[in-house]
Amino acid sequence: MTGDEEKVFVGDWVNERIVILDPMTGEVLNSVRVDGKPLYMDVCMKLLGVGTSKGLWIYEVDGNELKEVRACRGYGYIVAFSKSCNFLATSFQGGRGLRICDREGRTLEELDILNVRSITWLDGELVVGNSWGELTFFRFP
Repeated sequence: MTGDEEKVFVGDWVNERIVILDPMTGEVLNSVRVDGKPLYMDVCMKLLGVGTSKGLWIYEVDGNELKEVRACRGYGYIVAFSKSCNFLATSFQGGRGLRICDREGRTLEELDILNVRSITWLDGELVVGNSWGELTFFRFP
């Protein structure tokens, strides 16, 4: 589950959908089918990154609608936008690697990192946590 001040986005694994909720009332505003089971999401301005069992999908949020912008093929699990919203990092191959895409869905970099469990951007650096509790810092670009 992730959201902004106007909406909350919830992944529905069973029906392979993103459910859009009003954060104040809990009312369902819309439900949008996605390709694969939604595993992780991140919002940056009007963009929604969704890691699914079939890849990384980037949507533009337009009111209560989601318009697919691009896809970064391959398994996409954890998803994190850079502060500028220009880059999106995702784990792939079940957490055995890290992929960095631009907002158009083009793969810019792939790194072999084992057991990726968390990704975040911090002051221009990409911070990746693994299952052993170690953090690795990358400058990108």
